[in-house]
Amino acid sequence: MRQAQKKREKDKVQVALILAFCVGAILIGGLKRIATVSQIIVPFMAIIYFLFAIILIICNLGEVPGAIKIIVTERRLLKG
Repeated sequence: MRQAQKKREKDKVQVALILAFCVGAILIGGLKRIATVSQIIVPFMAIIYFLFAIILIICNLGEVPGAIKIIVTERRLLKG
């Protein structure tokens, strides 16, 4: 139990150091570097977000009609 906790803490420290290094490199590079990194990262983030949304919908395909019904019903209630 103790060893697992120590390993987890060590992993957290390693991840934090890597992230700190990456952020530091970007900040030292200035605004140009931030813009360049953003141009690379943001499209991949959008693609991953879209793919996970599609996967989530496919995994819960049986619940989609009920969800749409709830959305339509609640919309009517809100309009009064």
